[in-house]
Amino acid sequence: MAPAISIESFEEQLPGFLINLSRQPNVQNPLVKHHPGSPSTLQFTTTVSENLQYVIMVTYHSSYLTPVVYFRTCRRVDDGWMLAYDCSSVRSHCSIEEFRGSNWAFIHPCDTDELILNGSLVSWASIYLQPLLPLVSTAWM
Repeated sequence: MAPAISIESFEEQLPGFLINLSRQPNVQNPLVKHHPGSPSTLQFTTTVSENLQYVIMVTYHSSYLTPVVYFRTCRRVDDGWMLAYDCSSVRSHCSIEEFRGSNWAFIHPCDTDELILNGSLVSWASIYLQPLLPLVSTAWM
């Protein structure tokens, strides 16, 4: 696990992450959400196919003193998107946690900080989330 960072340092780095994400061709809707009394979140979507997308969220974890990456896989249904996998089926390298009223899978903070600090978050999302694809019906892709 990388050295702890302060919440102030995390908040200061968010604008730079947002700029870097906005330059990536496979990233849609990058934004920072500010939550009074809580750490801000950086959120973006990356599309796998016209019917499948990943939603990635990064927020500060006050217990681990490091950013944590949360994600979900969504499939297109009619005019919207819904979770594309059964949360109970997520592989053992991920955990499910309710965060701000909805379920998100996440990688343990010991692994998260390396992804953010070395600038490989977008590449990681397109590679690391591949194990979730078998949980998604090929009819959705």
